Amino acid sequence: MASHIGSTDVPVFHKDKLCLVALSLVITSFAEARPIIVDEAISNGAPVEDFIVGQGATLTVNDATTLNISTNAAQLLVNTGTLQDIRANNGSTVTLDKATVIARANQPGVTITNSTATINNSTITSDGAGLQVARVPNSPLTTVVSLTGTTVTGGTAGAVVSAQTTLNMSNSDLVSQSSTGYGLRLASGDVFAKGGRLEGGLNGILLSGDNFISRANTLVLDGTKVIGGSGAAISVDPSGRPIATNIHILNGASLTGGNGNLLEVGNGGTVNLTADNAVLKGDVVVARGATTNISLQNASALTGDLNNVAVISLNNQSSLKGNVVGGVAGGSSVLIDNGSAIDGNIVDSSRVDISNGSRWTMAGNNQLNILHLNGGNVVLGSGGDFKKLDIVNLSGNGLFDIRADFAADKSDFFNVTGTATGNHQLRVAASGTEFATGNTVKVGSVNTGDAAFSLYNGRPVDAGTFTYKLLSENGGVYLAPDKEVVSTGTNAALAIAGTAPTILYSEMTTLNSRLGDRRLSGSEPNILTRATGESPSGVWIRSYANQYNVANAYGDGFSQKQRGISVGGDTPFPFGDGQWLIGGFGGYSKTDMDLKWGSTAAIESYYAGGSLTWYDARSGYYVDTVSKINQFDNSAKITMSDGTRTKGHYKNLAVSGSVEVGKYVAFDNGIFIEPFTQITAAVAQGKDYTLDNGMRVSNDHARSFVGKVGTSVGSQIRLDRGGELQPRLKVALAHEFIKNNEVSVNGTDFANDLSSTNVELGAGINWVPARKSWQVYSEVSSSKGKTVSQEWGASVGLSYSF
Repeated sequence: MASHIGSTDVPVFHKDKLCLVALSLVITSFAEARPIIVDEAISNGAPVEDFIVGQGATLTVNDATTLNISTNAAQLLVNTGTLQDIRANNGSTVTLDKATVIARANQPGVTITNSTATINNSTITSDGAGLQVARVPNSPLTTVVSLTGTTVTGGTAGAVVSAQTTLNMSNSDLVSQSSTGYGLRLASGDVFAKGGRLEGGLNGILLSGDNFISRANTLVLDGTKVIGGSGAAISVDPSGRPIATNIHILNGASLTGGNGNLLEVGNGGTVNLTADNAVLKGDVVVARGATTNISLQNASALTGDLNNVAVISLNNQSSLKGNVVGGVAGGSSVLIDNGSAIDGNIVDSSRVDISNGSRWTMAGNNQLNILHLNGGNVVLGSGGDFKKLDIVNLSGNGLFDIRADFAADKSDFFNVTGTATGNHQLRVAASGTEFATGNTVKVGSVNTGDAAFSLYNGRPVDAGTFTYKLLSENGGVYLAPDKEVVSTGTNAALAIAGTAPTILYSEMTTLNSRLGDRRLSGSEPNILTRATGESPSGVWIRSYANQYNVANAYGDGFSQKQRGISVGGDTPFPFGDGQWLIGGFGGYSKTDMDLKWGSTAAIESYYAGGSLTWYDARSGYYVDTVSKINQFDNSAKITMSDGTRTKGHYKNLAVSGSVEVGKYVAFDNGIFIEPFTQITAAVAQGKDYTLDNGMRVSNDHARSFVGKVGTSVGSQIRLDRGGELQPRLKVALAHEFIKNNEVSVNGTDFANDLSSTNVELGAGINWVPARKSWQVYSEVSSSKGKTVSQEWGASVGLSYSF
């Protein structure tokens, strides 16, 4: 019986006449073929013959060579063999395993009509169609061909699949060697390909219709490579008969067209293409009169232009890098959802919807009829010329990214000619460099509507040293300079420059407390002194941590957390009256700064110094002196108003010292008080540095001079089993006298005034076990001031005397 594969020039016969013509063709072609009417097996060495396998019979080929084989409602089994062309008809079953089929000239390699075939690990070669999957029109039977690990090479086509038939492929190749051929021609049938390659000299795949029925094509490409030699990867050619095609591209499948097109759709065609986790390159070209819908989902990516596509939908972090050019009546519809992105222009669209963190980045000026944002982002442009977006109607809630050149009074611009509704944010590109002018810049225009516009995250725009704020009036949206609010970079520069004294004094406080421990211990011979009343030598270690909050007159202030450790030793030093202790120490601390808006800074401090203490155990008077030198390693990571990051790094030195004078007064019941006065001074080296966004910072030397008066109250408690406890409280009043530490940002000078009067509170306890060579001590503290406040401070330590 004659088969039909979707051609347009096959005449339509009466069913009986069609059978007679088919029979005469078979008799002519196989006049000399040997008939198989009962089951038969041939093996290696058997005569090379043509075979006709009759109804109900089975021919088995075991590692043999044959000529042409035809089956009629029969079965063919090939277990390794070399054959010429094969034709299966009328419900036959064909199984080829490790077969080699080399067709005669102008003959298809394997033709399966109204039959089924399973072909594994085989090779089929023809100068026509390598494989034909066909059916008898008006009398079709189930026709399914499965290829696994097989290569089919044809001239005009690797394979032709007609209506109402199915081709399943697994890691198999369909190749056409003709410059005008196709790897696959599909005419109203179904093809499911997993892996493998479909390659044609003209197109990788040609999709067409059928003369007898109207049925959609189904094409599934799962990890498959499709290659068009000089044409498109996939071409849809209705040839005057409208057809529908559903194309699914899955799991890394790729389409490559020699002319740069991955899909071409002719007039009258309807194509629904879905890409799922696929990466595609090439343009989509749709003729007028055709309809194409494209869906990219699950991290699919397409690089190329979409021309005359009716609907383009991106979902689940998919992307399109190219232009969407509409030509359909009413314009294209574009939907971008769930973190997806389009980079390119959208031309002649009816509606654009951008939702749930998705983004559209314009490549040039654009005009839209309807733009609806639901948590979506429109980037008007990046680099090059400023862009303009004209919108008839704007709705929803979204984010617009724009750039501005405040020196030239230019910017990207959005223009709503119809109605604007909803709430929208503007994210303006930030800069660290100083702008030449301070003029107001118009960035948008709205004809009518109740839309509200605000700056991204409610933050003013960083523009060098200062910021710009947003104004909306008379239908215009403007950026206006604000000299009252410094930029994020300026605030960070001031914070880093001003934090040196708090770092230095926190380290110093730990050392002053250590000296107090030694003096208090020395006043009682039975605690840490020897029987002679002389203080022993000692080594010690102390760790500490604290948090400060600093109010900044030019910004939002900052908080800082410091952690550190100090180690040292001291020994008696006989000189004149009283007792002397001389010591040395070293340490390390790291301060992490929270600069608001996600900006951070870190300062690592390495230090070394010495101490000298004089005290008179009989009168209780003492003098403590401490001096040290620090090296700071400063780094900052700054989040600017548009969310971009900039950073800077520099090192500098610092010196600091303190002198404390007081008197220890003991009472008979073990209570003691210790009034004191202290002066502390510090200088941190000035430094010039530049952030990587171009902001220039010049720090003068940071100076500090603090005066303090206060008293400690405590008690020495002897324990029943030996050892002693020494709890104590401390209160003090401190004042910072330096008001003018200058910092220059992009040539603008700021007085970094951290002067403040603080009330300080502290509590501590020392424990001396029965073995009096050891001492454990701890302390907590807090302070409150107008500019600088210590939220909390804590330290613990251990010393050993010998």
